[in-house]
Amino acid sequence: MQKSFLSFLVCFLLLAGTVGSHVLGWAVAETPELTTVETQVTSRVSGTDTYDYDLELERISLNHSLSGYSFRSSGSIGGNATANWIQRQFESFGLETRAEEFEFVTWNVMAKPTFKVDLDGNPDTTDDGVVMDSFQPEHYSWSTPEEGIFAQLAALPLPNVLNRKSIEEARYDPSAWLATNTTGKILLVGREIRMNSHLTLAFENKLNEQPPAALIFTWWYDWMSWVPPFFGSVGGLPISQNGAYL
Repeated sequence: MQKSFLSFLVCFLLLAGTVGSHVLGWAVAETPELTTVETQVTSRVSGTDTYDYDLELERISLNHSLSGYSFRSSGSIGGNATANWIQRQFESFGLETRAEEFEFVTWNVMAKPTFKVDLDGNPDTTDDGVVMDSFQPEHYSWSTPEEGIFAQLAALPLPNVLNRKSIEEARYDPSAWLATNTTGKILLVGREIRMNSHLTLAFENKLNEQPPAALIFTWWYDWMSWVPPFFGSVGGLPISQNGAYL
């Protein structure tokens, strides 16, 4: 059990700031006869401030100095740090605030997990491992044993695609996927596979037929290299139509 604050308010706060700028901007254009209070409110709406809030929240979620690792999901250290930050922001606006605790069933990562590539494939040698610094688990994903998993790395190649728009019509190479045995392997696959229902279905079928020991998602295409390291708050456990494969 982890204590969690109402950190979901961050979504509302950002949404209100962003949408509010459009709504109030429209009101100024259509109704110039604003009251003094309305003028004061519209003058305080700032897209720049909203973006700065977002950057600070990203910094909190990626701050590995928080007990070694940080999430922003409910019940996590990063989630509570986010709630505390929101509370301080509200108080700086002159609002009275209080934090209400409730029980939330989840796990928390107290130290940054490690993904190490063993160059010679021999677990008994310890001087040839390359640590992938950008590695991080998706929240709610099933945990590995305490001693970790040592297995061969396999990859499912994605088709050559030039941009984000064209991946929606892309098709995988059945012969290449058939030649890749994923059973008991640590499977590396591009996150872009989720952008195409055809690829996703083929991926799910492959996992059901040849269950891997673990899944590692990466960005496969250069045109996604701009994306910072991040993960979804609902990543691992079975959700809706995604089934149990994650």
